[in-house]
Amino acid sequence: MNSIEANIPKTYVFSFFWMFLVFLPVFIPYLLKHDISMHQVFLLQVIFGATIVLLEVPSGYLSDLWGRKRTLILAGCFNLTGYTLLYIAESFWGFAAMEILLGVGSSLASGTDLSMLYDSMREKKLNREQSTKIVANYQFVNLTAEGSAAVLSGLIASASYSILMTAQWIAGAIPLLISFSFKEPSFEKMSASSHGENFSKVFAFLWKDSFVRM
Repeated sequence: MNSIEANIPKTYVFSFFWMFLVFLPVFIPYLLKHDISMHQVFLLQVIFGATIVLLEVPSGYLSDLWGRKRTLILAGCFNLTGYTLLYIAESFWGFAAMEILLGVGSSLASGTDLSMLYDSMREKKLNREQSTKIVANYQFVNLTAEGSAAVLSGLIASASYSILMTAQWIAGAIPLLISFSFKEPSFEKMSASSHGENFSKVFAFLWKDSFVRM
């Protein structure tokens, strides 16, 4: 298996552990244990959501400009730093910083891992049947990660929150390690000569071209 072809199973592993959110089902009880009020819990969710909304387009632009591999490495760095704060945070502002870091990481990884998969398949010149199977496997991996994390979350949390957060940190480290091993596939990069012109093209596609095609 050459390096480009190896991107495909590596993307499965990356996506599995990215979606292995073992802390999520017990996150609210964990916050309440740290004297975070329900009002503050909702504020934390707003912070996370706002971070993703603000960075979704810029992060996709960075992926097209900078490359899939480097964007995924950066995403992994933000993600792991966020889980480090999850492990050590004690106050609202500590958890807020965690939500921002995880939001940035999620924005950077969102679509970039799938772009890595599609670019690798295109470079390998796989047929439609092969490509469809690979994408289906990718979606199955994500669902399996979410389901298994939900089952394990309660079991681990019943023993120790500390063990649970350590497990989440380890799971968060794996995508970063995997991202270093990707082989950058060929793709059409956007020119870095005019960021303003590039963003104009991006927003024109989102708000004009997309509606025309509907």
